[in-house]
Parts: sequence; C-alpha cells; structure tokens
Amino acid sequence: MSHPCSSDNGLKLSQNPRHFSLETIRLSEDFQIDGIELPRLPFVLDQDGRPHKVINDFIRYRAVEQRMDIDSTIYQDALNIVKTYNALAQLVRGVETRWSVRGGVDITIASASNKFHDYWLNSSRSRFRRILKTWKVEKEKNGYNPNTLNSYIRAFVRFLWWTNKKGYSQNLIGIHGQGTPTYPVPVEKPRSSKKSVTRADYHIAWLLDEPISTPRKKRAIINKADLALRSTFERSENEKLSERSNIVAERDYLMLRLMREAGARVSEMTSLKKAAFLDKPRYDETGNVVIIDTSETKGRGKYSRPLEVPKDLYISIRDYIEEEISDDLIPKTRASKLSKADEEYLFPSSKTGKPLQRQAMNKKLKPFDLSPHDFRKISATEFGVVCINAGFDKPTSLLLIGEFLGHSSRSRGQTAEYHYTLAFEMCQRDKIGSIGSLKADLIAKDVTIEKLMKEVEELKKKTSEQ
Repeated sequence: MSHPCSSDNGLKLSQNPRHFSLETIRLSEDFQIDGIELPRLPFVLDQDGRPHKVINDFIRYRAVEQRMDIDSTIYQDALNIVKTYNALAQLVRGVETRWSVRGGVDITIASASNKFHDYWLNSSRSRFRRILKTWKVEKEKNGYNPNTLNSYIRAFVRFLWWTNKKGYSQNLIGIHGQGTPTYPVPVEKPRSSKKSVTRADYHIAWLLDEPISTPRKKRAIINKADLALRSTFERSENEKLSERSNIVAERDYLMLRLMREAGARVSEMTSLKKAAFLDKPRYDETGNVVIIDTSETKGRGKYSRPLEVPKDLYISIRDYIEEEISDDLIPKTRASKLSKADEEYLFPSSKTGKPLQRQAMNKKLKPFDLSPHDFRKISATEFGVVCINAGFDKPTSLLLIGEFLGHSSRSRGQTAEYHYTLAFEMCQRDKIGSIGSLKADLIAKDVTIEKLMKEVEELKKKTSEQ
C-alpha cells in the first residue's frame, strides 16, 4: 500500500501536531495490491495528506490476508479506529510517547517521539474509559447506545492486538496472568473456548455495560437459524436418503418456518390441525398474509390466537396436506390404533403418529445450538425490522410486535420493547417484506442451484467419457 508521501522519510508536519486529526478516504474502484482487486479500500491519512503507515498496514492485512469484506467490515473498522484515534489524541497531546513496565522493559521497540502519528502508543485502559465516558455524556442528550460506543473501542483494540502480534509494539496490550507484566491495555482470556473464525483471542472486560442480548449475539443466533433451515431443506431434497427421511425433513422444515416467519410458539405449532389450513383462507388487508387460528395458546382464559402466516408458507402447508405427506409420516403399525382426533393434527410424530412433542423439537435443534423459542425470538425481532422499515413510529411498532407475538397488554411493554431495541440496531434502509420468508426462499433457491450444478458436472463427465 503506497502513497505519494509515504516514501519521503524526511517529510515534516506542516502544522503543530496538536492541531492534527486523522481522516478516512476511499481509494479508486480499480485499486489493487499484488494483483488483488480491492475497490474503494479505505486509506487513513492526516490533514496534511501524510498516511498513517501502521493503520494502513492493518487495513491491508484485513483486506489481503483475512479477506474481510471492504464495505461492510473494513471500511466501518477504519472509521471506528480513526474516531478513537482522534479522541485519544485529544487526551495525550504533549505527552511523551514512551512507556515502561516492571523491570524497565520498553513497550515500544524503539524510542517513540510525541509526534501525532505515534499517539496510538499512548493507549491505556484508563484513557479508553475516559473516552467512553466523554462519548456517553455527549450522546445521552439524544439517547445513546452503549453497543455503538463500545464498537469504536473494540475496533481500536483489535488494531492494537494486531500491532503486538506483528511487532509494531511490545507489552502495550496483553492478557494478564501470573508472571506477566502490567499491560497498559489489559484484556482477559476469551470467554468461549470454541474455536471459530470470528472468535476473538481475548475479552475486553472494561467496556460500557451492554444489554444482555446484543445485536451481535442476535445476528449469531440468526445465522444458526439460517443454517438449521438450510440443512433441513437439503435433507428434504436429498435423493440419497430414504423417502421417509425426506418426508420427515419436509415436515421439520415447515415447522421451523412457522416458528421463524409466523412467530408461533412450539405448543401452538404442534397443536395445529389440518382444518385450519383447509378452510377458505382469510387474508389481511395486504393480501400477503393469511390469518390462521391456533388450536391452543398461552395465557389465562385464552384458547386460541391468530397466527399471521405469509402466503407462500400457507401455500406450502396446503400442498403438504393435499399431498397427504402428514399421513405418510404415520407408521403403518400405529395407523389403526390412532383416534380420529389424532389424525387431525398437522404435524404428527413419525414414531407414534400422535402430535409431535416439544422434546422432539428440542432434540432436532440441539446440534445447531438452538431451541424452538430462539426461532420465535428471531421472528419478533425481524418483525420489528419490518415495522421500522415500513415507517411506523416506536409506539405503533411496539403495539404491532405485541400483537404479532400474541402477548397481553401487560407484557407488551417489556418484551416488545426488547425486540424493538434489537430491531432498531439491525434494521437497514431498504424496505422489505417478511425477512423469514425471503431467507427461506433464498435457501431453497441456493440448494436448487447447487443441485443443478452437480447434475451439470455429472453430465459433462459422462459426455467426456463417451
């Protein structure tokens, strides 16, 4: 990564460093590094046009070696790093950039001056805490989100961790333990022992308090749910499995979609009867949702509630009933022993022929580290995103989320507020319909494309052998 000024070792700052700040620009669409196309890669420089070599090296590492997405990840990280760097500069201007620890070991490899571009070497937990406190006071007037403020510091700490690994600094950041030095930027061991591409090598314990379930965690659960849906759909289409296994997977796929797209409780879903989908459909005012009454629901004195089922999911369930797939699930040895009432249920067990139980759903989702209720929570948050993108204000959105979940007015203020907050963090500018339905449609299309590609490859192989 080069810049017209970067090779000029004798370049002097044209202004006093105390007046300097960093800024982020985007490089050209045809920018490349070692033949790798990196369109609009972020580039950090000061007001005098002098590049910040270390930060730009970090950006290059993220783009070339880690292959992170430039628009969604690297650019946002660069903005966060620059914001934190400028705030840190406000605190340390005029301070000599040199640290020492027990035993007189220098943090920096070589003595550092107090030039603006070396200010990152003055990082410390206490200074980051002061920065967070200042940001919090500034944002409290208009409402602030601790997750957002923490994300600025997280990006900068990630940069510091990288400088330590690459030798740009020593003993500036590290995990405390017996026999280790007292690091200016202390971190803890990662909370999770599971190995993952996205798992950090450390945990930052001194950030602002965040809600119990942050949007970051919510996105992780959504990704797991997407994986469960995709895996189940693939099983329903896998010709190498038995026909019965395909049928079981098709039933499971429809149940997951009902929880994900209609916000159904597992008890509501397993107690649904075929008749609810065979009656004349009752559409909402948009014509895109069919209202289905449950056979049972939760709540004192409540025996049923309306489920808002997307039209395409409703049609899929109708096909499932009319093709008698649910009847094929019932074991032949059990068919004659079932009562007429048992035969009316939409989702029978493939072992007993009776309505599927909650424990069976828990078992099916355990490999994905999910519970049936996770799908309902995702549904509530994604419905909140739809409300926000549709232009509804907060009170109206809270009312709609509560109605969608079938909550009483007593609980609506707590649960709906929780999902609205998450939705507000996750929503994007584009106005969309049912997120769950879109995901299901994409999953089905992706699997179909992969299947067709395999068939094409097999045909090519056969043709070449002839």
